[in-house]
Amino acid sequence: MTMTDERSASRAPDFKQAQDAAAALSTLAIHLVMMNAERAPAAIAPSHLRFQLSCSGVYWRKIESNSVFVMYPYEVTVFDTSDGTPTESANEIGFFTLLYQVVYGLSKPLSTWSDETLEAFVSYYGANHSWPYARAELQAMTAKVGLPALTLPILRMGELPNGFRIEQQTNERQ
Repeated sequence: MTMTDERSASRAPDFKQAQDAAAALSTLAIHLVMMNAERAPAAIAPSHLRFQLSCSGVYWRKIESNSVFVMYPYEVTVFDTSDGTPTESANEIGFFTLLYQVVYGLSKPLSTWSDETLEAFVSYYGANHSWPYARAELQAMTAKVGLPALTLPILRMGELPNGFRIEQQTNERQ
């Protein structure tokens, strides 16, 4: 699976800003705030699975206490490709949803952080903080519902899973 994101080439976040932010931010907490697993009834577990990972959007919000909350939603659809059927026409046999909240502490006053700097950090570094947890939880969830354990690929620094969009929440409190 190739990992890409939907960042606009004309407005790609500045990597230098992301590096500067990474040096001045600390991860305070990572919470799994929602999870769901659905599996189609089947007599036996398939021997070969394919998956499709999607995301409705990554949202971040500044809050009064010099923190930034980032929500990372992961949606994975699992297909039975045991008989060699291409993923596009294979039977969907599972659907898994996870929502992680990552809380970052800011080392300087909130008013000194630009939205562009925070978005650059979220774009280049943020997904790497919740991804290992999502990978482990999805592997456990697929095994718990009787499917072969699904192992998602490693996420490299600066990559976002397919379909991720970075957006600032409009109902920010400052």
